[in-house]
Order: sequence, then C-alpha cells, then structure tokens
Amino acid sequence: MPILLAYIIIIMIWSTTPLAIQWSTEVGFLFGVSSRMIVGTLICMLILKLKKQQLIWTKHSIIVYLCAAIGIYGSMLFVYWGALYVPSGIIAVVFGLAPILTMILAKLLLDEPAIKYQQLGGMILALIGLYITAQTSLSEHKYFALGLGLLLISVSFHSLSAVLIKKYNRGYGALVTATGGLLISSTLLTLSWFVFDGKFPQQIPLHTLWSITYLGIIATGIGFVLYYYILSKISPVRLALLTLITPMTAIVIGIIFNGEKLTYQITIGTLFIMTGLILNLVKRRKISVTKNVLPVSPLEDYKVTESNAKNIA
Repeated sequence: MPILLAYIIIIMIWSTTPLAIQWSTEVGFLFGVSSRMIVGTLICMLILKLKKQQLIWTKHSIIVYLCAAIGIYGSMLFVYWGALYVPSGIIAVVFGLAPILTMILAKLLLDEPAIKYQQLGGMILALIGLYITAQTSLSEHKYFALGLGLLLISVSFHSLSAVLIKKYNRGYGALVTATGGLLISSTLLTLSWFVFDGKFPQQIPLHTLWSITYLGIIATGIGFVLYYYILSKISPVRLALLTLITPMTAIVIGIIFNGEKLTYQITIGTLFIMTGLILNLVKRRKISVTKNVLPVSPLEDYKVTESNAKNIA
C-alpha cells in the first residue's frame, strides 16, 4: 500500500474517532470502551491467524505487551470517561499535545537531547492555547474541567506507553505488540466494566452500535496496523504531523454531525496549540528504525518464533 494512501486513511480514522467515542458512551463509557477493545482484539488475533503467526509469551515479550497495554488501557479508559463532559472536537485538540508530552518523557526515560528554547516556547504556546480553549467551555459545560483533566491523563498514558515501547521493544513487530497489548487491556477493561458497572444496556441506539463496531474494526483493528506500518516507513516527526491536521477535521465533523459549536475562543486556542506543535516538530533529530521491524505492507509483520524469541529475550 502506498504511504500516502495509508496516511490519508489514518487522518480519516483519527478525525472521526472522537465523535465515534462520544456516541459509543451513550450506553455507558465502560461498556463502550470494553466492547470496542474486545472487537479490536478479535480482529488482530484473526489477522495473526491468517498470517500463521502467534503471540510469544516470554518474560521480555510480556514486558513489551504490558508497555502497550499501559497506553491502551490507561488512555482509552480516561478518554472515554472524559468524552462524557467535553465536545468531540476538543478530544482531538487535547491529543494534539501528545508529541510534546512524548518529547518530555523521552528526555526523562530515554536520555534524549535537552529541550531547546524553541521547543520550550512551543510548549508555552500550546499551554496558552489549551487555556484559551478551556475558557469558552467552562461556562457552557458544567463538568468541562473534569473532562479536560481526564483527557490530559489519557494523553499522558498514551505518550508514556510510546516511550516505554521504544525503550523495551527489541524486535517484536507492530502487529504482535498491538495484539498482545490489546489482549491484556481488553481483559482489564472488561473486568473494570464488570466491577464498576456490570450491566448490559437494555437498548443500544443504532448510531451507538455502529460507532462501537466502527471503532473496534476500523479504528482499533485496521487503524493500529496502519499506524505502525506508517511509523516503520517514515520518521516519527513526519507521522506526528497528523496531530496538526486531525484537530481541525475533528472539530468540523463534530459541528456537522453532532451540532457542536465553533466559538472564537476554540478557534484561537486551537491555532495556538497547532503553532506550538509546529515549533516542537521542526528541525528535530530523526530516530532510525532497525530493519528487522520494517514491514513491507500493512499486514506484513516481523515474525517472532520460539527460536528467535529467546534471542530477543
């Protein structure tokens, strides 16, 4: 598959995901997120089966799966919870802060180069933008501050997971890592639903059912594979440019399909955040990717067998 086509598909998926998440919470956010992840896990396991691959359960592979699960479980739990209190477009705007948080965590955990003044200025601009965006919604949405806090926790888990995977992954391919992480996180999310809710919805609206199905099959199953495929072909900096596009498209989708309002403050705040991201992304050092994790297509993954798993571990 051409990189450009995969890139466009990811933009479409990430642009529609916030609204789909919000619609899927109408049957309870724990039921919505756990059912999505169960579907996504089954899709990834089916792909592994078709490719005649299997998960490897060594000490090191479990560590890698847990690193992925931190991002999936922690990020998804809090973004679904936060989606109850904020417009869908705001979800994409807040997740635009992910590259900045990832850079900070990479400096702390991976001994990356020191943060430059240009990047520090970008962080300040992004925080100012977040403050401006929040001001207009605090008065219109009673629990907006709570929702915003939950989204920031979600982004933090997402960024931490990415850094930990980079630190500990020694050759496990994208599909294997994603499937292992999904298997653990979907189990934990289902247990969370059972303990804190445990009730099946008596009625599922059609748009909610389609949202859960879309998120499970497209956003989780296909989206994860395409994301790691693109990451193996281009630099993380170029891939991070997606976060400059999806907030705007997500806001437009929320306005058209969910009747959300685009205020002057949201527009200005989003522009501040995007400008801050640009300052952080330009002229950054590219991170090389080793050959043994480079798939040649979205469904081509590094085959981890019992023999080479011992070498990896």
